Amino acid sequence: MNILFDLIETQPSANAKRHGGGIYGELVFRRMVERNIDFNAIYDSKRWLNPEIKELCDKYGVKLLDINNSSFQDLVDKNETDILYSPVVNNKLKDIKNCNIVTTIHGLREIEMPNDTMQLKYKDTFKHRIKYILKYLFPKRWTEKKCKELETLIYMKNLKFVTVSNHSKYSIISYFPKVDSSNIKVFYSCDLNKYKEKLPISYQPFYLIVSANRWEKNALRAILAFDDLFSKGMLKGYSVKVCGGKASDYKIKLRNPERFDFLGYVEDKDLNDLYSKTFALVYPSINEGFGYPPLEAMMYNKLVLASPFTSITEICGNVPLYFNPYDVDEIENRILMSQNVDIYKSHKELIPAQYAMITERQESDLDLLIDYIVSA
Repeated sequence: MNILFDLIETQPSANAKRHGGGIYGELVFRRMVERNIDFNAIYDSKRWLNPEIKELCDKYGVKLLDINNSSFQDLVDKNETDILYSPVVNNKLKDIKNCNIVTTIHGLREIEMPNDTMQLKYKDTFKHRIKYILKYLFPKRWTEKKCKELETLIYMKNLKFVTVSNHSKYSIISYFPKVDSSNIKVFYSCDLNKYKEKLPISYQPFYLIVSANRWEKNALRAILAFDDLFSKGMLKGYSVKVCGGKASDYKIKLRNPERFDFLGYVEDKDLNDLYSKTFALVYPSINEGFGYPPLEAMMYNKLVLASPFTSITEICGNVPLYFNPYDVDEIENRILMSQNVDIYKSHKELIPAQYAMITERQESDLDLLIDYIVSA
């Protein structure tokens, strides 16, 4: 049996060098080599590939097939592929023939998400702004178009898909009622913390915001909430560290810029260090198929302030202080609430049990996913 792994989906996307679906794919890849499963992989030699993945390929004899100067189908055929696995569903799969395909649908963000005028305060690309305008002017047509694009893949006879949360499973069922729900397997997204070095825990007076360059992560409303609190003379001694974005990414002027540290893109090891030191993570995301950052904070027993939307409550349980992510005033309310010693302590006490429950399932589901791929 010849298995081919689509490593291209772990390489940088248009929006980010590192992204959740890509990291997920790396973790599936690691587990497959740990289990001595024989397979090869497709990648793009002109794009960054995690050096750790390249090292594993060299160590375990995983042959890398370069997509440059060849088509995806040609590489599938030359490898005499029986099973192709892609860690992120993508349009190129609809043209693949002569093998069985397994892919992961992480969520239906393009379909689920309503328009948000806050997006216009991000200095986004012209292409993304056109998408926003079309979605705003023709919301029903936009949803139908996105559903039709995914429908082609979902109903392919040689393709099986899994998803990473119950939220995502039932969203798929809602938008695609002809799908046999019994065939949609839920395997919780991989444990991002498994291969991280566990650093000493400290509590420094800063709040952490991540993925701030992506409007759907909604960092700007949290930034505005902090800026307003600072202007009111509150949170004395505290600052905010913002990862993934710069102040120049937004069409706003902060009143207290000296209280914000915009770090831009942060390497994995540096982000891990920030999680180990922060007072709390603020995660106002509007849409998640699974949601890694709260678990990254919970590994260090750190308080999480979060949106209760999509999969976040499923993964985080009662641990976070939840807020309406569209309401800056309510975000301010929860930030102030996090300063209350009793409230802070009561929510932190919930972290170990919730974190253990989710990570244990992640570990078992990873092996179940690989069994599913191999038997496709």
